[in-house]
This record gives sequence, structure tokens and C-alpha cells, in this order.
Amino acid sequence: MAETIDPLCGLTNEDFGQLALDLLPQGFAWPRDEDTVLWSYWMAATAELRRHHDRSCDLLERESFPCASQEMLGDWERSLGLPDACTPAGLSIRDRQIALCLKLAERGLQTPAFFIHIAAVVGFEIEVIEHFPPRAGIVRAGCFRAAICPYWWSVRVLNQTVRRAAAGCFVAGAPVCELPNLDLLRCVIRRAAPAHTIVTFEIA
Repeated sequence: MAETIDPLCGLTNEDFGQLALDLLPQGFAWPRDEDTVLWSYWMAATAELRRHHDRSCDLLERESFPCASQEMLGDWERSLGLPDACTPAGLSIRDRQIALCLKLAERGLQTPAFFIHIAAVVGFEIEVIEHFPPRAGIVRAGCFRAAICPYWWSVRVLNQTVRRAAAGCFVAGAPVCELPNLDLLRCVIRRAAPAHTIVTFEIA
């Protein structure tokens, strides 16, 4: 059985009723038999208490975790500025949950490993290449262009292929090559990239 945040989560009406009966005083005036008025009263009264408690369990176990939230999904989205350019409106609930988790995960590091992780969340395998500008003493004359951008880094996409035209396979008017759609990858990477940097994309 999965561990719950509150040990009372998942209890039935009978369980709550028995808990209430156990809190009553002892004696002949407080019978616990099922055919008594006292037993019937507490079984009915605790049904509503159990219903309210179940809603509290939903809040603790599901709605407080944004990646699984359903009823409070819109509130989580508003707090994080969603939907945005990377997550257009009209997505399914599951896609909205994934977008929410991705937005939360983006708040972190500025290392290549961090951006590789972000790309993996949306289904891309990438390699990050950092371009360091030439400096006196570490670059030989004629090796690099002196005007290279000091804050440029590249994203090389590894798990995508370019479809190229072949005789007998493409009809007239079709593009000679079909590039994979990298719009989502570009959006999430540029959204998380440091503002002073320039990032470019290429397919391996």
C-alpha cells in the first residue's frame, strides 16, 4: 500500500465512525452495538467529516504537487505565467502538467548539464558546445576569428535526422530536405538561457 502524507487518508465511513465511538465515555449509557441509536448517529455524522477529510487529503497528496494537480492546475499556471510561448493554450491536462513541471525545473543552474536535462524533459538529446573568445597567450594567430562573440554557445541536437530527397521517393514540388521541428526545444532553451548570451542550434 502506498505511503500517504496523512495516516487517516483512505479511511471509510465506518472507520471514522468507530474513531468517534472510541472517544466516547465508557459505561452502559454509551453502547457501541451496531443496532443502537448512538451507533447509527455517529456513523451518519462522521460521513460528512470523512468527506471533508478526503478533500483535505486530495489537497495534500495531489493538488499540492503541481505535476499531478488537476483542480488547482489553473492556479499553478497563473503563478508561473503559463500558458506562454512555449506552452500554447489548448493542451491536454497531462501536457499542461508536463509544461508546469518543466517551467519549475528551469529555475536552476547555468551549466551545460542543466540545459541537457531541460532538453531531455521535452524529448531531445543534445550536446552543449561553449565557444570561448580568443585571448592573448592561449590562441595562436590565424586560428580563430578575432570577432567571435564572447557569450555564444551552441546546442547540437543528436537524436534527430534530416530527411533528404532521393530519386523515386519524393514527388515534384516537395522540399529537397525536411528538417525536424525544433521549435519547442528552441523555446525552452532560450527561455532558460542567461539573458546576456547568444545560443544557436544545429543538427548533428
